[in-house]
Amino acid sequence: MQNDPMRSTVLSLMQEGAKHLLTSEAKWRDQLQDAVIDSFNTLNDPAAETAIRRYNMLTVMHWANSVLRDPNVPVEPFVDPAIRLQIREQIRQGTPETILNGYRAAQILAWRAWMHLAFNLSSTKTELEALLDFSSEHINTFSQSCVELLAKMIEDERVEYAHQSSDRQYEAAKAILSGSVRDPKMAMHELGYRLGQTHQAIIIWSREPEVSAGALEAAADRVELTASGTSPLRIMAKASTAWLWLSAPVTVDVLSSVVKEGFEIAIGRVLQGLSGFKESHQSALVTQQIMLQSKQQHRVVAYDQIKLAYRMLQQIDFAQFANETLGRLCQAPADVRESLRVYLAEGANAAQAAKVLGLHRNTMNRHLERANDLLPEPLNSQNRLQVGAVLDALYWS
Repeated sequence: MQNDPMRSTVLSLMQEGAKHLLTSEAKWRDQLQDAVIDSFNTLNDPAAETAIRRYNMLTVMHWANSVLRDPNVPVEPFVDPAIRLQIREQIRQGTPETILNGYRAAQILAWRAWMHLAFNLSSTKTELEALLDFSSEHINTFSQSCVELLAKMIEDERVEYAHQSSDRQYEAAKAILSGSVRDPKMAMHELGYRLGQTHQAIIIWSREPEVSAGALEAAADRVELTASGTSPLRIMAKASTAWLWLSAPVTVDVLSSVVKEGFEIAIGRVLQGLSGFKESHQSALVTQQIMLQSKQQHRVVAYDQIKLAYRMLQQIDFAQFANETLGRLCQAPADVRESLRVYLAEGANAAQAAKVLGLHRNTMNRHLERANDLLPEPLNSQNRLQVGAVLDALYWS
């Protein structure tokens, strides 16, 4: 549309069409409203239907009024406070796509109605082509800006709702873990998680100071995908720590295969009910504490692996007991102590212990002989259990 006379004609036709939209009782209004019903199931959500119908009609009226004032400028996207409230409600229900579906369905109907109107505005082919060309770009630009605005509103509300929901879940979990929960049913509602079922608490964390929230979420996703039970509970407790509760147990081997570099996992006990929710998490915390203090570099550890060591290390006289049990072996090279620990853990099977540690059989035998010489008394059926327990505690210390 290079020549000015044709542009002037098209702008005049745009204004005439906009005036018709604002003043007529055309059939297209009813069709526009019905498009909402066809775009999604509103039988159980009359509030959503009403809000979206209102938004769609007001959007068309907003466009028409702007064109009537000045068809030569782009139309600003329309914002209706009522639609923001409805977006919030749809996100709460888990159906945020409802808003966009309803708008897009109405957008198609509105364009068809405008084309029908355009054919009544001019019978000249040249004018009609110019009008449809100009109005198509004008309407598409406006519609796209509205879609982008709706998408941004949906994303903003989604983020806000997730933040509020996470805060509510965190506070509800803290109340249970501290023993201060007054209404278990209300806590269960806030958590969105059944408290009467089986629980296995898991803590995922990173020691890296710059770990991103997305990376932590991805790590939690991988853990949840290994679980075969019902919906897990996830709480982002800190910037670098996530708490999980699974309803079906997972093993160290399984989680070791999915944990990525930079993350560590502590696995709690498998327990039942409200008290189990709390106690399983406490056992995961104990496991995490041992992992943080230990010199060992295990990235996935279960409570069952460290519970004896933890209990023994808690004893005030553990150091004295260790010296009494191990004697000079306490000061022996770490590889000698480790060979004896694994030998006992593998049922006194020297060949299997050598395989686990990656040692030659002769090296394993020399370590065992050296360890036996350093013990206060040679290894026997009377002291084997105590020696193994102390070595395990020292391993995790």
